[in-house]
Amino acid sequence: MKALIYFSYSGTISNFLVERLTPACINAHEKTCEIIKNKKIKAFLSAGFDSCTSHSAARAARNLDIPVIAWRHSGYDPMEFGLSKYIYLMSSDIFFLFGERTVDKFLKSAKYLM
Repeated sequence: MKALIYFSYSGTISNFLVERLTPACINAHEKTCEIIKNKKIKAFLSAGFDSCTSHSAARAARNLDIPVIAWRHSGYDPMEFGLSKYIYLMSSDIFFLFGERTVDKFLKSAKYLM
């Protein structure tokens, strides 16, 4: 019975990822490209990439050779694992950090994952 419940639950998550998030990411990418071209945006500023759509928007800017500048104002990370830090680094051209401890944590993750 547990396997059946797990399968049903994971199927729901998979469906959500494919049916909802994929189109949302594509839409975010397309809208960002449109805005950048129409408004002649010179840089993309972001305080973080907390969703797949914000990451898609940043990738759109990078695909159009628009620099992506991001920052973190603290070392607090509710999802304390290296990949969350890598997402910030891979989505930006320039990434500002504040505090030696925060910088050390990001550098450690970057060296491990890159």
